[in-house]
Amino acid sequence: MKKYKGFIIFIIILAIYFLIMYFVFGNQENNPNPTNNQNNNQSNSVKENKYIVIGNESNYNYSNGSFTNVKIKEIESVDKFKVYVNNKYYGDYKLKNAGNWNLFDKNNEYVHYNGNMLAFSDDFNIEVRNNYKIREINEKDKVFLINDYHISSFSNLTVNQAIDIDLDNNGVLDEIILVSSLDDTVSVKNYFSIVVIKLNNEKITLIEEREDNAKNVYSLFAIINIENNKNDSIIISKTEGYISEKPKVSSLIYKYKNDQYVID
Repeated sequence: MKKYKGFIIFIIILAIYFLIMYFVFGNQENNPNPTNNQNNNQSNSVKENKYIVIGNESNYNYSNGSFTNVKIKEIESVDKFKVYVNNKYYGDYKLKNAGNWNLFDKNNEYVHYNGNMLAFSDDFNIEVRNNYKIREINEKDKVFLINDYHISSFSNLTVNQAIDIDLDNNGVLDEIILVSSLDDTVSVKNYFSIVVIKLNNEKITLIEEREDNAKNVYSLFAIINIENNKNDSIIISKTEGYISEKPKVSSLIYKYKNDQYVID
């Protein structure tokens, strides 16, 4: 009889154990813990290893459709970059910084280059456009700038650039205009820096600085397409404090979002 009682007690304890396990783990399967979901989401949003280096001024990581600044050491940790010089493919190299970015081949041999260097990590899908030429503004451009931006003189242009290119790949040429006048010694009232896009004949002003606010100049660095976007992105070099003793050069990346070109 005692044996049966012991067996019955064992069965009861075992049943209670299985019931407890069911309620604990069964409920977790049917109703996942929000904390676990949050942890999963965090792990899914880990920064992607996509990098772009623009000249010697700007180093970015690209993740979730946006660019963030990264330190030199992070760039140097990447094994291989696709390198373009003056918009032409130059080869695959490792980047090391010694005040400026230097290129090294697979044998760790230094490779010389001369010009504007643009590099992006091997897994970053970027197409560098080279199907355009930079020209000076023409009479039609001047009429446009006079009417829309009230420019009165073009005799002292620090930057004088116009680019005809199909930015949205619809078969119709668009235009980028970059003009700055900071060399006019007559009056600061004549200072201006303007960057404007004419996209399908619609004006999109990227930069307009006038008079005392016009202390920087802007020029085109490159036009790229990021991950097969419909619209190309535009990289502009900014020389901050152009009229100061120690100007600082940086880069601005403009991407097309919500019918506008905005800094990404």
